[in-house]
Amino acid sequence: MSVDYYSCDCCGDARYEEYVSECEECGRSLCDECIENTEGKDWFDIINGNGGSVPKHMCPFCNGSKIDNDELLDYIVKKYKLNLNEEKKLFLNKEEN
Repeated sequence: MSVDYYSCDCCGDARYEEYVSECEECGRSLCDECIENTEGKDWFDIINGNGGSVPKHMCPFCNGSKIDNDELLDYIVKKYKLNLNEEKKLFLNKEEN
């Protein structure tokens, strides 16, 4: 008999399967400690009442309390019309000097 571990997309911790749930909106995996429970109820009861998914308002990515760094970088590159390869070269050259 094996035990499955899943990684939390918020904190990176590996947890047993029963302590990691998926957000119904964005699909990210969240451990029990990263789920933002503002309802004062047991998080397990809330998730089970929601078909096993984390409600959008309890997901730190969907409610805006946590930002995914890769998504932020993509946003900045597109907003300012940057060439990512050129920026990488500039960054690496800066580190050498």
